[in-house]
Amino acid sequence: MNTAARWAGKCVWVTRPARQALALCDAISARGGQTLAVPLLEILPPDAAEAAAVAECARSARAGDVFFFVSPNAVHHGWPLLRDAGLPAGVRFAAVGRGSQQALQDAGCAQVIAPDAGFDSEAVLALPAFCAEAVSGRTVFIVRGDAGRPVLGEVLRERGAFVRYVPCYHRRLARAQDLSPVVARARAGTLHAAVLTSSEAARALTQVFSPQEQADIGALPFFCTHRRVMESARQAGVKTVHLAEAGDAGLILALESKL
Repeated sequence: MNTAARWAGKCVWVTRPARQALALCDAISARGGQTLAVPLLEILPPDAAEAAAVAECARSARAGDVFFFVSPNAVHHGWPLLRDAGLPAGVRFAAVGRGSQQALQDAGCAQVIAPDAGFDSEAVLALPAFCAEAVSGRTVFIVRGDAGRPVLGEVLRERGAFVRYVPCYHRRLARAQDLSPVVARARAGTLHAAVLTSSEAARALTQVFSPQEQADIGALPFFCTHRRVMESARQAGVKTVHLAEAGDAGLILALESKL
């Protein structure tokens, strides 16, 4: 079956925040598929006090310190504040996934420390740049939203690093009225798959839908890019979960193999 025939009539719910959904939606559309881009989480910028705190981190950094960005949203909201405050020469930049790495490179950071596989905190901690010898006595600024997994900061502190969290955006649950097209299409049988790429979004499934809506949505096949996200999706009532390789290309391949 050729690509166009495989995608014909198929609609994929892309649950990512709007900015991160665009490229994947374009890739699906280019193959003849349809998308329903309805985020489970909205991303909000920092307030004035938080923006000032981000800028202060830039001014307090020293050569050899590391700014670690947990997501493309962290780059989008955090990088301009750090850049405009004046980062000192010799600071290093790191990211957890390909999307964040590419976002930093697009912003002008030629050298970005990032794992080649794994794309989670554990993969980052396995990198030589984050071993005890490399980080002891250095400050690692973790640029993130208003919450996140604690493992990276905890282990880096154990290795002798000074860890500072740098919140630069907020997550807000989607409103019920914005999600009504998802429920309607799932019940009508005109929604054929869903893409889920964060544990926070997976947990949102139990918060934004009623029990009956959760059952309707949970009957869809979900495609996730990490085993931790898969487990969160199952805990949220999703019956069928497929693991895809990281990145949009991996999601496209997985969708094409199962649709």
